Amino acid sequence: MPTNKFPGFEYTAEELSAYKYHVDVFVILLKIGKIITHKTTEVNEFATWLDAHGIRKID
Repeated sequence: MPTNKFPGFEYTAEELSAYKYHVDVFVILLKIGKIITHKTTEVNEFATWLDAHGIRKID
């Protein structure tokens, strides 16, 4: 089972609704309706973590 928190990211998977990766930043919609951004050097690992938790990817 994947871990609920990604290292260096302050939110848990349960708080996330959807995401889009654009240029060099993740744009993430929280379930409370707030939009945040997240930059990481571990782009593939973070995207894999989001996908493993069933976070919807916006194309």
